[in-house]
Amino acid sequence: MKKSKIILYILTVLFFYSCEHDKILPPVSLHYSTAYVVNSRDNSISMVNTNTNSVVDKIDLTSANFPYHIYISPDKKLLAVSVTNVDLSNGFPLSSFNSYNSGNKILIIDIATKNIIKEISLDQLASNAIFSVTGTELWVGQADDVHSKMLVYKTSDWTLQNTIPLGKGLAEISFCSDGDMSFTCTSVDDSVQMYNTSDKSFLMNSMLPTHPIGAFPSDHHTNFIVCDVSNTVYELNADDCQTIDTISLSYKPGHVKYNSSKSEMWMTDVSNGEVHWFKEINSHWTEQGTILVGNNPRWISFSTDESKAFVANQNSNSISVIDVSNHTLINTIGVGLSPSSIAIAP
Repeated sequence: MKKSKIILYILTVLFFYSCEHDKILPPVSLHYSTAYVVNSRDNSISMVNTNTNSVVDKIDLTSANFPYHIYISPDKKLLAVSVTNVDLSNGFPLSSFNSYNSGNKILIIDIATKNIIKEISLDQLASNAIFSVTGTELWVGQADDVHSKMLVYKTSDWTLQNTIPLGKGLAEISFCSDGDMSFTCTSVDDSVQMYNTSDKSFLMNSMLPTHPIGAFPSDHHTNFIVCDVSNTVYELNADDCQTIDTISLSYKPGHVKYNSSKSEMWMTDVSNGEVHWFKEINSHWTEQGTILVGNNPRWISFSTDESKAFVANQNSNSISVIDVSNHTLINTIGVGLSPSSIAIAP
């Protein structure tokens, strides 16, 4: 009996010591930066750990058919995925937008739970849906052969707040770096429009030759306009919508992304499976080098510290990882079928 009491005493001491010991141990952190990669042809999102460069999870989009572009909310809590119901791996259409007016929608995904919390059905093709800089609005494009439009939803309850009429063949919607102006590229009209994001008033319009498909911001209140038919990128001043630089290319551009930490402009070359990087020299963006990636690279995203670039290679079913400091390929990660765009959350 005495022996049993001694054993019980020892076990009790060990138990309380263990509890107290656990209290002083630091918590184990499972947090890591994640790249969310949309796979257009298998209706899924691959989740890639940007620290280890490995696929760690997958979000199945069973209600989607050809998800295309993905954007993240400013608070990094929500993803907005456009569903086009058509294969756009060769780029945005040149015409006949009204033939794509079925099965279009926007999916809102909660990052913490990986669940679809809202599905916005659309009656026209939407290239993308993008959150305002405040996160209180979601701007959605609607492409039409004659009368495209922008839809502005309130993110608190997903009610439609504004409908803004546009021209022919709306492609990408974007904002300038501080979010006070929206840029819309009506590709058939060969024009780019700017609107005040606060009161939704029209500001100005710029005519550009041959099929502008996207206006991607720098840090200088300018936007790079990608024209994939004329193989040209224009830099527009967001203050007056005037062209301040023209970059003529020998290849078809897909996407442009500005790296603030290096003051560099990066561009995908869908013709040759490369990424080109540029420096501004004497007020002109001048190519400094190329990096071989996969087939049909369509999108570039930088890690949150901008030390790595992640490139979606649509026809290679992979993403390329590039070290920004020395512009070298450091990894190729297999993902799903036809990755089309990438959003990164810290």
